[in-house]
Amino acid sequence: MLEFKGPLLGAEYVSSYHEHPSKYLLPTAVIQQIKTIGVHFRGADFSQWNPAAILPFEYYSRALRTADPTEKMPVFVSTDDAAHPALAKFISYLDKTSRSWGLAHPGRTSAEQSYKTLMRCSSVVCSPSTFCLTAAILSHAHTIHSHDWVTDRAAAGDGFWVAIEKNRDIGFGSITLA
Repeated sequence: MLEFKGPLLGAEYVSSYHEHPSKYLLPTAVIQQIKTIGVHFRGADFSQWNPAAILPFEYYSRALRTADPTEKMPVFVSTDDAAHPALAKFISYLDKTSRSWGLAHPGRTSAEQSYKTLMRCSSVVCSPSTFCLTAAILSHAHTIHSHDWVTDRAAAGDGFWVAIEKNRDIGFGSITLA
């Protein structure tokens, strides 16, 4: 079981990201990476307060090709929204490749299980969700972010995304924009 202390998850963390999230992880957790690509689809409440945060299928397929052009690495798909507009198309896309993949189903897979699996992935295709972002930071995984989302948020002056746009070291293993 992962145990956290303090305000790790939520908009408050991203808006004042100056503290590395490992500060909030109790020392009982040991992270061992597996050669897998984690892909996170965040939807749910985004549609109500920022629809642009629901990233399109094109970003996810492009990001997956960027993470592994050979199509040999397995893929772990995590979501909080089984009705995410890009999810079904992405699953169909995975079915057409030779990749092995798994889906963490909302309601059948706990958020903790999904978080721990994302933390173990060697690459993470990120949604603009603190759930996914902090898992990627804690794992030091190679992370892929939406170029359009990062550019938009950086232009709005959001310091976290400005740092990503400028490829500053904020804890990710490495950063690619897709």
